[in-house]
Amino acid sequence: MLPPITTVWIHRLDACDILVRFYSNLEAYVFSLNYLTLSDECDTKDWDCESFHGTDNSFFVGSTESIQVSIHPGEFHHVGWNNCSLWNPDGTVLVTALEALDLGEYGEPVGFVPEESENGIWQKETRTKEELDQELDDFRRLGEIENLIHFNQLMNYMADQNTIPFEN
Repeated sequence: MLPPITTVWIHRLDACDILVRFYSNLEAYVFSLNYLTLSDECDTKDWDCESFHGTDNSFFVGSTESIQVSIHPGEFHHVGWNNCSLWNPDGTVLVTALEALDLGEYGEPVGFVPEESENGIWQKETRTKEELDQELDDFRRLGEIENLIHFNQLMNYMADQNTIPFEN
């Protein structure tokens, strides 16, 4: 799968921040306008959809009293952006465009715990129980293999040193 072309960042005053990834700048811009018009009073800007503006290589789409929406190239994450270590202490979620519209101005995704991932990006778990169980089994097997390798290395080292383990 190709990496996303652009990321929409929705900075919300009274809820977690939202990131939505797109494969088209125009699609990101249209989504941003639709998201902002969920509120009665919004201020938006026109964009040529071809290039980003400003010194920070982003485009400020618009805002309401409690939301700011901007578009950034690539897989953007705002931690450290514009020399600010923390934008939203509630954290940040990565969701689809439809999920972002459903969350609106104040909603939070099911399973998200505010302030748990303030510098990371929370993402809904999409793997099945079977896939998670298989990953856990693989992890355990890897641990067993690493322990066996370490034990063999230790035994070889002791044999090279002419020491006898487990001597009574």
